[in-house]
Amino acid sequence: MFLGTMAAVSRPSASSGAVATPSQVQAAIAGLTDRDFAVLQYEAGRICGKYRELSPDDAGDLLQDAFQSVIEERRYWQPANVALVPFLIGVMQSLAHNYHKHMKGSRSVSITYEHQLPPTEDGSSAIDTIAADGHASPEETVSELQELALVETGIAILRAQLTQHPESLAILEGLLDGKEKKEIRQDLNIEWTTFWSADRRLTRAIEAYKRSI
Repeated sequence: MFLGTMAAVSRPSASSGAVATPSQVQAAIAGLTDRDFAVLQYEAGRICGKYRELSPDDAGDLLQDAFQSVIEERRYWQPANVALVPFLIGVMQSLAHNYHKHMKGSRSVSITYEHQLPPTEDGSSAIDTIAADGHASPEETVSELQELALVETGIAILRAQLTQHPESLAILEGLLDGKEKKEIRQDLNIEWTTFWSADRRLTRAIEAYKRSI
């Protein structure tokens, strides 16, 4: 479904890092943990939900095509530059984007993310929009891939960890929307002591994730 609309990319130069062989990719995929698969499945569904041509039912195909594209070296994974899970998320984003562009027949499209980092000084968001003009895709630029995919993966992991703590999860979502903590507490309508307990739980989760990468 997605591989037929995949844009070709050139093999990275040896100086930028060794490319994993198909057997190495297969071994790495086989070594993914249940949490890794949960993150990938969540991200596949989220990505599909961003395009009117796709539905969450397409998430399984998107993930499988991402696996296949890396195994077949249609996309080149350089383990020294980026971990497999963030790389696969970037590949899925590119596959879905290319499919969307193919279906629309458009030369230009913007991908807007529902969950955004706090605004920068000029009011824009750090990962608000990726502009694609027909030749660029997330995994073609390693630095963009690392920044975007690692952030997206981290957010997905934090959401999964905080599902049993709705106040902490609500604080996370509010911060991603660029809200101040005072505003978030007012939205939640909870006492300061409850709020700061939830905020400390979120902080501990973020610190634990940072130590894990």
